[in-house]
Amino acid sequence: MQDFLVGTRQKGITYELDFNTHDSNELLLLHGGNCRFLVDNQFYYLQPGNLLMLDGNVVHKAYVFGDPLAYERSLLKFRTDWIQPLLKELQVEEVLT
Repeated sequence: MQDFLVGTRQKGITYELDFNTHDSNELLLLHGGNCRFLVDNQFYYLQPGNLLMLDGNVVHKAYVFGDPLAYERSLLKFRTDWIQPLLKELQVEEVLT
């Protein structure tokens, strides 16, 4: 994977979202719909406007409820070493720990 993958925007769920892990971090912004997002063993209830940042190496999965066609999100994937200089400059390095 490249250090940074340009974000994707997805509207509507037409397939089953499965448990997954990967070698990148994620920044997810929910635009529409509602979901419970499982990260490791913790559920986060997301509503439109919520932003979730997670380590992709941790097992995670979105559970969309309500109208699956209303679910809309933007997703940015990036490597830790890509964002570390920015976090250091902003003095918020602990964000990824």
